Amino acid sequence: MSTLNLSHTQGEYVVYKKKGVYQITDIRKEKMCGFLKTYYVLKSVYDGNASVYVPVDHEELTSQMEHVLSREEIADIIEKSKTEDVQWIAQSAERSEYLEEIIASENLSRIIAMHSLLTEKKEEALRNKSKTFAHDERMLSCAQKIVSEAFAFSLGIDKKQVMDYIAEKL
Repeated sequence: MSTLNLSHTQGEYVVYKKKGVYQITDIRKEKMCGFLKTYYVLKSVYDGNASVYVPVDHEELTSQMEHVLSREEIADIIEKSKTEDVQWIAQSAERSEYLEEIIASENLSRIIAMHSLLTEKKEEALRNKSKTFAHDERMLSCAQKIVSEAFAFSLGIDKKQVMDYIAEKL
């Protein structure tokens, strides 16, 4: 009989696949697709109907269960965002590709810097009574969602308050 080496415990909070905060509500054996395996049962903190079963022996999936950021780590990320060199690219197609790369990097300090730049450009467009590109709006929204999901739980605030919290720190 083999012994499982569990890297997480029941009751622990984790960020799964960078898509949200989950609590490990159970570690149990389940028969799925004809095989009996042990699973971490994850319940979303923000969506009571969302559950995820992660096989404890599937390293590719369990490696995507990361610790929830501490307040100190969040403060460091916000501080680092001040020094990130995120440039505005005038050509919309090149800018779209660049912004997508920043999002894909999952680097929260760069994503915050990108959000700040896009917010500044959006405000500038409003002052000039011009429009912003739809892709820029999507990237702004995407950045806000990523950062809000990552920070709200640890800060003990609503996701809608996260960007204001960051703005105060910047």
